[in-house]
Amino acid sequence: MIFSVLGRYFFTRYVVTVAWFLFGVVSIIYLIDFSEVVGNISAEAGQGLGDAMLITLLRLPYILQQTVPFIALFSAMVTLIALNRRNELVVTRSAGISVWQFILPFVIGAALLGLISLLVLNPLASWSQKRALGLEAVGSNQDQTVPWLRQISDGQDTIIGGRGIAEGGTTLLEAVVIYFNDQNQLVKRLDAATAELENGWWILNDVTETKIGELSTHSDEILRKDQS
Repeated sequence: MIFSVLGRYFFTRYVVTVAWFLFGVVSIIYLIDFSEVVGNISAEAGQGLGDAMLITLLRLPYILQQTVPFIALFSAMVTLIALNRRNELVVTRSAGISVWQFILPFVIGAALLGLISLLVLNPLASWSQKRALGLEAVGSNQDQTVPWLRQISDGQDTIIGGRGIAEGGTTLLEAVVIYFNDQNQLVKRLDAATAELENGWWILNDVTETKIGELSTHSDEILRKDQS
């Protein structure tokens, strides 16, 4: 049935309905969530409407994935109702096609929607939600004292700090690590998107290393916390 002309027609109608539902749900979620986010941004942290729009956009996949089952269900219901109003289902039944046969395109469409949600939307939601929480934490931590720690890392004197904190203080946002030599002179500086403390090691993500006359970018770096 799914490979026949009628099957492809039903499947196309279902996909179009799903697309309209997604457009409507995404628009509603974005507008409602934006109104909430815009009230929580911090002007003191230099955040504005652009940051609120970005945070809302990053939060969108996480919220959207929770609505996918309902979108699949209601899209099928609306498509069947529309087909029935045009007597297309009556004609289909009179042609000797069983209910299970003309329902098959909707079942396959819902299964594909679930597969896309699992393989694409879920990983995207996990990544974007983490970034959104980080941006929100930058604003919410402006009234807190961000720690600047002096420690010995791999035999070198270092200072590590950041613009904000998250995850109960175990994550530094927009982290900065400054290295000094034995003469207490600046050697180099590392700028990272985040620094996560795990088992005595700082895991730096998206690191930019700055030296005299030299600039290089690395995907990540591990900074050992030898002692405080």
